[in-house]
Amino acid sequence: MLVQGAGGAELDEYIAEALRRRGLGPSLRASAPFLLLDHEDPVEVAYALARLPGLERLFVGWSCGGGLDELLRLARRVARAYFRRGDSVSVRALSEDPSLSPEELELHAVSALMGDPRVPRFELSSSEEALTLWVVAWREGGFVALRAYEGLGGRPYGSEGRALAFLTYSLRSAVAAFLALRRGYGLQLAMVDARPHMAEEQIEALVKAACLLSEHMPAGASLAIYRYPLRGSPRAQLACLAPPLLKRWGCSTLIASPSDPARDPTYWLTEQEVLALWAKLSPGDYALSLPPKEPEEEGAPLGQGEVEELLAHESLLELEGGALGYHRALDLYPW
Repeated sequence: MLVQGAGGAELDEYIAEALRRRGLGPSLRASAPFLLLDHEDPVEVAYALARLPGLERLFVGWSCGGGLDELLRLARRVARAYFRRGDSVSVRALSEDPSLSPEELELHAVSALMGDPRVPRFELSSSEEALTLWVVAWREGGFVALRAYEGLGGRPYGSEGRALAFLTYSLRSAVAAFLALRRGYGLQLAMVDARPHMAEEQIEALVKAACLLSEHMPAGASLAIYRYPLRGSPRAQLACLAPPLLKRWGCSTLIASPSDPARDPTYWLTEQEVLALWAKLSPGDYALSLPPKEPEEEGAPLGQGEVEELLAHESLLELEGGALGYHRALDLYPW
């Protein structure tokens, strides 16, 4: 498997930790800006890694050492084994070799495949339904793949420091935390259990959002839940909780929504864009009973005693990510 992403040695360490946590732990071999992984079940590894921020694309295929000639020989061997006569094939190329552009590599690959009489006759196509052959070159070797997985992109988890992300009544707050993840922040999640001012379904939806967010974190995550005191809005309470929580968890940045462009990554997004980003975050059909937009509300700041009361009624859940983690979190939370 070939992994493409940002971060260099930082990315290597990050991927190794993510795979160890999932019990996969393949050997790693760096060929910047790529990373080669050897594993007996590369598809399982690809599924685990594709959900992590910092990874652009993952390829499952075959690697080789040497230069262009060796790479083209590998491409011909793969084509002879997997192409069928009449196939529609799209040949795509990536090159980190300064002496060879991606366009030149693609031309070399097409010429080598069409010039080999042992390769079944195929038709070049740019259709999305076409079989795609990836040819990747760098100084020390190359890679040929028939399967590619798009990653989340962005920066590796934790590369920009730690941030505190508040989950409030809206889907926008969960998407703001997701965008902070893609920017490279390591997250600590917090929310307020505001019953009876919030429906129980909304509380469950926030727990589910936190579990889905944790699936994108290689080291897992925890969700701090604070019980609603006598007065004030959940948003006002979270604003009062921010200073002690930032200090407790060693976070340098606050992610809050709605807020301002400096703290809210979704500030300039429309509701449709927020929904589209949530669809990318959540696997399958994980609809949440949360509105895309935060409701308008007024709330007076809490006094020091009320802040201490909130901190004293903290429930800290260790999250596993995904639907399994969601149900486990609901079982553990002291309703």
